[in-house]
Amino acid sequence: SLQFITMYQNLLKLDPTGKLIRQLAFDKNINIRWNISTYQDLLGADPSGELIKRLANDESESVRGAIAGHKDLLKLDPSGEIARQLANDESGTVRGAIAGHKDLLKLDPSGEIIKKLSNDDDWFVRTNITSRKDLSKIQINANESIIREYIKYFL
Repeated sequence: SLQFITMYQNLLKLDPTGKLIRQLAFDKNINIRWNISTYQDLLGADPSGELIKRLANDESESVRGAIAGHKDLLKLDPSGEIARQLANDESGTVRGAIAGHKDLLKLDPSGEIIKKLSNDDDWFVRTNITSRKDLSKIQINANESIIREYIKYFL
């Protein structure tokens, strides 16, 4: 089935032009779009980065979440623009995927996304941030500023 093929086959090897990946990335079947977003070489299929930008705006939170957690997100989006967009997604699943991304500190050297997500309403997002060892220093600073604001409020 096409679902199986999009998960287990390197489509860029089958079609080095990337046209097949670009076409299937917008299939009506959400599982195919998710498989493309998760398992296929998006940058190889579209070096311009337009494909990743369009998938980051997919109607399905699972597809947006796949982009947010994509292992090559830093290569796909060196500016961090897509990461910032997905950190503001309406879905806690998508924000949680960004919060848990292995390259979050490189995607967000300023720490702004990290600080924002550490105060997210969704416990899953906050847990993904607070459980990270590499972000502990930024997290401490974020917590200090929250405590200072809280103290100012009561004084």
